[in-house]
Amino acid sequence: ADLRARAWAEMANALPANDDLAQAETAMVRALELQAEGTGSESLLARLADLSASLFCDQRRFAEGFQMLDTAYTLYQRLGASHDAGRVLVMKGLYTGYAGNAEEGVQILAQALPAIERDRDPRMVFRTLHNILLFRVELGEFEEARRQLQRMRPLYNRYAGPHDWVKLRGIEAKVALGLGDLPRAEAIFREARRDFDSSGLGYQAAISTLDLAAVCLRLGNKVEVRRLVSEAVATFRALGVERD
Repeated sequence: ADLRARAWAEMANALPANDDLAQAETAMVRALELQAEGTGSESLLARLADLSASLFCDQRRFAEGFQMLDTAYTLYQRLGASHDAGRVLVMKGLYTGYAGNAEEGVQILAQALPAIERDRDPRMVFRTLHNILLFRVELGEFEEARRQLQRMRPLYNRYAGPHDWVKLRGIEAKVALGLGDLPRAEAIFREARRDFDSSGLGYQAAISTLDLAAVCLRLGNKVEVRRLVSEAVATFRALGVERD
């Protein structure tokens, strides 16, 4: 039962990569049912809480997600798994920012950095710094973000995957927008939107569509704004992400 629970949970963790949140939730419910039939392993329960939190936050059910993150953090701490506890803090910082509190998100991410075993998972350190960069942009610290981005170029060259590069383009567009370069921001948002879409990242493409709409609004192109917003809303509804 423990092994089957773990398998269903990992399936639930994989499905959101294809924006299949409904099937992911079904798989996670099955995992929790099997966990209840198993040995009561705390390490398994911590993993399920960890993955459930990620799913809830992908669905923008942040209150439930944060509850699961706190459960996972407590269990990992009890098990002496400090690296996993740090990784959970990274998730909490990321989703705190996504929930609309970028300043607190940065504080949690900074708290998580010392707990991460850098030799074991240097990419986690990179992703944490990437998220701090993202939230600096959300806080309007555009000049600081530009300088951090320049310092992080070697890390992107070493650790970034294809999706990270696409996300970086979105950050560059927001920095350009914040620094007043609207034509550059529009061009990069259009490129990022196309790349997200071609990578099968429908949710991220829809977010970039909204960002592009904001630029078009400032440029006075109201017809394009209406078209882009309608397209984004249709994507969010298809994904079942009502909050956005």
